[in-house]
Amino acid sequence: MMRRDRGPIRLLVLGAILVAGGCNHTTGPSLSAVVTSEKLVPTVTLPQIENVTLPTLPSPFPSPADPASLCCCRVVGTIQNTSVVPVNINIFFHATTTDGQCPGIETETQAGCTGQDSLVAVEPGATANYSAAGILKPCDLVSSVAVDVALTGIWFPSSTP
Repeated sequence: MMRRDRGPIRLLVLGAILVAGGCNHTTGPSLSAVVTSEKLVPTVTLPQIENVTLPTLPSPFPSPADPASLCCCRVVGTIQNTSVVPVNINIFFHATTTDGQCPGIETETQAGCTGQDSLVAVEPGATANYSAAGILKPCDLVSSVAVDVALTGIWFPSSTP
């Protein structure tokens, strides 16, 4: 029976351990943010005109006097950076609609069901305003929204070990 030389394998394993153990990985602070307010508002707003009577349209057409019944809808509000470093915030609101066309999560077949906004360099403890447009349904049809927040820290590690 012939015995294999395990020297090269042992050398390779030892080298991998030395490389992995010798790396100095810097772990940054944890990132977090809290949505402090949210409100559905029509993306389209009608100007207020005095002494003008808008026509009433037959069903199923929405009344032009009611912006909430017109396309489209967005979510506005505030979000607070609860991290200890500045962050870039991407905020998404996945709509669920009463007509069943928006399931509450973004999928390829349900495009137009998510409002989103990007906020750049929100300082620690600061509160920022967002306006997440992109829900291509009237606000009257939106029954709920689920929030999804993605954070990217703006952090520069110190040069001291």
